Amino acid sequence: MVAPTPSLNWSSQLSVTASTDTPVSLTGDKILLPQSALEQLLAASASAPQPPPAVVDLESWDTPQEPQQRNQQLPHPLIFRLYNPANNRFSHAVPREFSAAEGEVGISPFLREALGLEEKHEEALREGETGSTREKAKITIVSKSLPKGTHVRLRPLEAGYDDEDWKALLERHLRMHFTTLTVGEILSVAGRTNSRGKGDRGEFRFLIDKLEPEEAVCIVDTDLEVDIEPLSEEQARETLKQRIARKTGGASTGGVVKIDEPVQGQVLPGGYHFYELKEWKRDLPLIIDVDGVEDGDEVDIFVSTSKQHRKPHDDEHVWGDFGSSYPKRIKIAPTNIELVDLTTLSFGIHGYRTLDAGDDEESEDESTRPYVLRITQLGSSEDMETDTPTNDGLPPGPDYKKCNNCTQWIPARTFMLHENFCLRNNHVCKKCNQVFKRGTESQHWHCPQCSAHGINAPSALEKHASIFHHPRHCTSCPYEAANLPDLAVHRTTTCPGKIILCKFCHLLVPQDGEGDGSQPNAEIIMTGLSKHELECGSRTTECHLCSRIIKLRDMENHLKNHDLQRLSKSLPRVCRNPNCARTPKNARNDLGLCGFCFGPLYAQGYDPTGSQLKRRVERKLLQQLLSGCGKSWCQNDMCKTGLENSGVKPDGVMSTAKAFPIIRPITDKLLDTSVPLSLCVDETTKKRREMAEWMSAESALHEGGGYDLAFTIAAVEEAAGDRDGAWKWLEREGVRSGERRE
Repeated sequence: MVAPTPSLNWSSQLSVTASTDTPVSLTGDKILLPQSALEQLLAASASAPQPPPAVVDLESWDTPQEPQQRNQQLPHPLIFRLYNPANNRFSHAVPREFSAAEGEVGISPFLREALGLEEKHEEALREGETGSTREKAKITIVSKSLPKGTHVRLRPLEAGYDDEDWKALLERHLRMHFTTLTVGEILSVAGRTNSRGKGDRGEFRFLIDKLEPEEAVCIVDTDLEVDIEPLSEEQARETLKQRIARKTGGASTGGVVKIDEPVQGQVLPGGYHFYELKEWKRDLPLIIDVDGVEDGDEVDIFVSTSKQHRKPHDDEHVWGDFGSSYPKRIKIAPTNIELVDLTTLSFGIHGYRTLDAGDDEESEDESTRPYVLRITQLGSSEDMETDTPTNDGLPPGPDYKKCNNCTQWIPARTFMLHENFCLRNNHVCKKCNQVFKRGTESQHWHCPQCSAHGINAPSALEKHASIFHHPRHCTSCPYEAANLPDLAVHRTTTCPGKIILCKFCHLLVPQDGEGDGSQPNAEIIMTGLSKHELECGSRTTECHLCSRIIKLRDMENHLKNHDLQRLSKSLPRVCRNPNCARTPKNARNDLGLCGFCFGPLYAQGYDPTGSQLKRRVERKLLQQLLSGCGKSWCQNDMCKTGLENSGVKPDGVMSTAKAFPIIRPITDKLLDTSVPLSLCVDETTKKRREMAEWMSAESALHEGGGYDLAFTIAAVEEAAGDRDGAWKWLEREGVRSGERRE
């Protein structure tokens, strides 16, 4: 039993530290308190009435306790209510550190906005007034205990919010920056920023409209249900309109695509259109083509998987094509490791925005750029390999000649006409051997920093330099990539801000939290888990098989050990009586019978040779054959009543002379447990035997094979005749015929 959290009676009035003197790392509902506040809180905790102990120690109940032995226990989390008397606004916060100046409190920008605090501007100060003599706002801080939150309703302040855009960001924002929530506050969640420092959305703003069970709650160590509802009917209609526009196919802004069904669209410079492919043949290669782009326009294609949990962008994708030649084509082999355990593929069509010449600002061209997206599949992986052109230098046939200008193989009968036309109209670059029309030499370019080349200079050259030779800074960590493709690789692999679906808490969270992610520790490499999953997997739970307390991250291996123990089990030993449904666990007899079946045959007399036991067995079997047991449920083939219940009519009247030849083979091999010893049983045992036989027959229909009758008998016995319980026992302890190791 967990002891109740001690209540504190503490309050203070402190001046608010200037925002320029507040650390940038102070975010969310965090505050900085002075050292004296900690001492006062500890003193208040020591003097507060302590709750009664959950368990009374009877051995030391009369031992006097010294006052200094009482623990100074602070509530966890330690929550304060902040009140601004100037405008009667309040909020709640938790201390991050006790490092503020005496008489002051440092608060985050979020709390500053929630409390309506505004500092005086320099021009409003009296001439000669210094920072130390300025009048600072004062707030009242009171210790407060808040209940665990169960429900929160948020209302977006703008239309068009898509849960794919803000869901993971909101979960991360609340987890990292907030311990409490108060009705009326506004959550500002930073939107996704691209490699140039600009975002698809600057931020997502939500109004906290409703909380349960009270108007202020604690959101730590609780299951919080979050509902998102529009602020008004007009906003709801606008949001629905934008979502429908995003999900429609054809000439649209995105949606679901299918194999061999091309879609057309027009994307703005700097904008994105997103598509999803949900169904395709997993054993065939995929080919993604983008064509239909007009001269002078630049449209790029990026591809990501559902395991990335984000839409593909220029700085975050698995496959991409930044080139300037069309059609653009991306080929994905079915053996690619990125396709393992994949549900969908996402495609991002990006309208590249060129830079103005001579500066670092983007152009103001807002004309749409048309494109056609087509996804096809080759017939086999061999087609994908042969589709790539080879340069082996061999002529197609014996009557072909090689043109010295364009280096192509031309039939000998038309070689003279081709050579005259080629020398007059084509020009060959001596550096790259690329052939292009005469008069367009000025459009051909070579990168001075690498071996890349192309046409459409200078726009294509500027795009190439911006993408491949311009350092890019990761917006989630301090990592700086040499170029944009390297940044995309970083953000989809080792970046600490990469969003993953935690296998333990089942939330979309950053894989490493805050950090550079450049030096993963050995445990991360060996386990294959992220930093978040290592920490989240350190929580413990009880094994449902052995009731041991196991870490979540070790549970998989722990269950594998259980499975190995299960597979190594031999067949359970069952009672020798074919009518019984028990296992002779602790039965001490040489006949292989369970305790219930051997009970009537037990005698205390000394019988070293077993002759007395043999005679008792003979009398038991003879009594069954001559007189029967008289039980209406009996089906024993060694019992007169059982034979009559089964409809078997013996030839003539059973006599001792006829019975002994039937009994003799059994008594002669009395100690051979492989020879059945049929004894009558009670009705409950008979029903359990029938249940075990039925379960064994039914399990044989399973693909992995059926359970042996010995396993089903043991299962029915462990479950005390409960069929559902017996099946659960078999799934946990039983071994199917297809799993059994010979």
